[in-house]
Amino acid sequence: MASVFTITTGETLNTHESFKSHLPWGSCKNVSNSKDCDVILAFCPVTSRVGTDIEAALRAIPEGKPLALVVLHHTLDSNYTLPDTKRFMKRADSITVDCLFTDDGLMRCPCNDDAVRAVAKFLQQHGKRSQRGKLALGLLILILLCAAISTFSNQAAELVHTKKELELMQQNYKELDRKAKKEINYLKEDVENYKELDRKAKEEINSLKEEVENCKESDRVAKEEINSLKEEVENYKELDRKAKKEINYLKEDVENYKELEGEAKKEINSLKEQVENCKELDRKAKKEINSLKEEVENYKELDRKAKKEINYLKEDVENYKELEGEAKKEINSLKEQVENCKELDRKAKKEINSLKEEVENYKELDRKAKKEINYLKEDVESYKELEGEAKKEINYLKEDVENYKESDRKAKEEINSLKEQVENCKESDKDTEKRYLKSLLTP
Repeated sequence: MASVFTITTGETLNTHESFKSHLPWGSCKNVSNSKDCDVILAFCPVTSRVGTDIEAALRAIPEGKPLALVVLHHTLDSNYTLPDTKRFMKRADSITVDCLFTDDGLMRCPCNDDAVRAVAKFLQQHGKRSQRGKLALGLLILILLCAAISTFSNQAAELVHTKKELELMQQNYKELDRKAKKEINYLKEDVENYKELDRKAKEEINSLKEEVENCKESDRVAKEEINSLKEEVENYKELDRKAKKEINYLKEDVENYKELEGEAKKEINSLKEQVENCKELDRKAKKEINSLKEEVENYKELDRKAKKEINYLKEDVENYKELEGEAKKEINSLKEQVENCKELDRKAKKEINSLKEEVENYKELDRKAKKEINYLKEDVESYKELEGEAKKEINYLKEDVENYKESDRKAKEEINSLKEQVENCKESDKDTEKRYLKSLLTP
């Protein structure tokens, strides 16, 4: 016999008592609270939606005990199509059955008969766990029988031994029942813990999937950006190669001009020897002196321009140093390095234009030198006599020319030194570009 605690979650029109009366006699015993019961028998009448009513009923029913839930459907149709109410039952060790009823009480139909049999079977299964009363009654009967028989039989000792065995069996059963209940509770807790762990694992797996998708997207974007940067690097290499070719052409022009300048110097020296051989200078000597004065002024002008060019070269050296420092600082950003490379390419073009202008200036100087040589040739033919004052003035002018040549030589040395510094800066810049390109192309 199972101890049953009855709960109704709505108006049943007293059909729950009628349902209990159809259960086999002796299959259950009513108790007044859920702590003393073996099974909770709950009746849930459907008033709105099946799922909503069942969930509300389960919230009102205490947990921790086996549950038999009887869902009552109010209808006049004995062939009423029942919904699947078992899917709303989430508790372990429980059953759900459906019953049809009208305003007059339970309906006579196979559905109700099946529900009564299922609940009776459930109570019988859980009643086996409450056989303490039967055992106690059986033991009492056995004791009385043993006492009665002990006066008529010499088997009293055997009966006493049997009594002790039954008491021991009863104690063992109680201990086993207590341990079984504890084990069931532990298993329920483990099941809940495993469900929670499974839910967390699914959430973590979904989060990891999202991270993998994000990583794939970022990797695709990075590859596209790398390809774009590689194309820019290739374009810069092509521009740098063309610039180097143009610089080599300009260097060849400068070398050719230097050779022409050397030949001009030799011819000037020859003419100076002819001037030394002249003995007399006439009136035209004064004109020649004026011409030489103008030449000195021209040389002074050239010297001034050379100094300006030296200052420009110094500024270029400082600019190249600043560019080298900026390049070293900006290597950390790939896009900024590409922009700096474009800036260096633009400045290289400017430098090429500057060298072209320098070559044109040298050509202009060479043309003027040739004109001056022609003038000197004509003047040498016309010189006949030289006056003392002319000689003195010529000597003064020669000293001025020598001083200018000395200053011009020093200026050229300084220009060469600055050019070497510029070349060193360019070489350093090229090394920086190579290191940058190498770091760029290194995976």
